[in-house]
Amino acid sequence: NKSPRLPPTTRGNCLINMATPPAKEMSKLSVSDDAPAPAKKTAKRDALRENELVVQNMWEKERAFEANAQDDGKEKFIVTFPYPYSNGHLHIGHAFSLTKAVFRAQFERHMGKNVLFPFAFHCTGMPIQAAANKLKTEIEQFGCPPEFPEDD
Repeated sequence: NKSPRLPPTTRGNCLINMATPPAKEMSKLSVSDDAPAPAKKTAKRDALRENELVVQNMWEKERAFEANAQDDGKEKFIVTFPYPYSNGHLHIGHAFSLTKAVFRAQFERHMGKNVLFPFAFHCTGMPIQAAANKLKTEIEQFGCPPEFPEDD
């Protein structure tokens, strides 16, 4: 029983026959300083985006990330994550911490559990402090109740 021969594909500047074992192909590779840099193209990005939309639509149709609180006999599992504050830009630390919770939630879904993973952003702390400081400055400048200049 032979496996079907896959068509060759290109990666960068080398042609790879997918039916040939990788070790043989690796022996044919060479590095050249005079090779022209490949032009920036968006085909790979566009293909990834297209796949992303197809999968997102499938998830929505299948309601893959919705938990059902009914007693259907499935074991229940909940994951919580401390909400990131919106007082600055998201950074790699958020992703590092969040991915642990995402992976665990998905693992438990694959194990057949009814998983609830609520997620949101939390808007307190510094944004509120900044708004309070702005209000204080405006009260000092225009009074309370405010009296705005007539010529504005």
